[in-house]
Amino acid sequence: MHNLSLFIIATCICLASPICKAAEHGPAHTVFAEASARKDKKKEKTVIEEKNTIEQLKRLPGEWIILSAMDKPVDMRTNLPFIYFNAPDGRIYGNLGCNIVNGCYEATADGKLTFSDVLSTMKYCDYIRDESNILEGLNTAASFNIYTKDNLHYIDIFDTQGNVIIQGKRHNANFLSGTWKVVKIEENDIAGSDIELVFDIPELKLHGKAGCNIINGAIGIDRNKDWFIQFQSIISTRMLCDEQTMAIERDLLIALEEVETISREDRDNATLLDKNGNAVLVLQRIDPKEN
Repeated sequence: MHNLSLFIIATCICLASPICKAAEHGPAHTVFAEASARKDKKKEKTVIEEKNTIEQLKRLPGEWIILSAMDKPVDMRTNLPFIYFNAPDGRIYGNLGCNIVNGCYEATADGKLTFSDVLSTMKYCDYIRDESNILEGLNTAASFNIYTKDNLHYIDIFDTQGNVIIQGKRHNANFLSGTWKVVKIEENDIAGSDIELVFDIPELKLHGKAGCNIINGAIGIDRNKDWFIQFQSIISTRMLCDEQTMAIERDLLIALEEVETISREDRDNATLLDKNGNAVLVLQRIDPKEN
């Protein structure tokens, strides 16, 4: 009983959320001001480079699946570990594969990235080496780089010597974040309708206009399955509209419940498929500039 009490106390201590400083979003104004004082050609290069680093900083928040740590690939038989960067309060949280982790982070537009007050639960796990390597990587991190390969975002985290100590990637579903127009439900072309769906992959939330009613729901992804996505706990307002609009809305709700995978055509076109690979929803991205 005494040992159990100590374990519970230790677990509670490790789960306590640290007080973190909100993450930086980069001193863009300073760099641009310095660039304006240089020759045109050099200034242009500086501004472009700074824009790239600012874009990287904007891409950092959200969930990253960890692929390797301390030059060792994670064991794919485990639940894939992940780290979530929460920019508003400068916190990280996630799962190391077995144990829960949280802490603080600071990131700047010049690529610096450090972690502090990193704590985890202390359950015994079969693949404890992976977890130890991830924790070591977090505690020795100094900088980061985000890049795109095969239409997916990857992150490299480096130590002070420039060695890659953690590698991660976004889930395939991440590109879906944003506002999309539904142009087809199964074989029914509805391009003329005003049905829109908003996917927030980092927050795993769904919102949309179903034609007559507003819908909200949860998004489920499986880190061990590429292109997997499901929509859960969908709720709707209860307005009544004309029969045709209501029929399309019912078809939309049924289709959302059947979705299990994504087929990405390109940046602005995607198809959501059921478990048998049949297309149930065809989507086109809505450019935010056109909203």
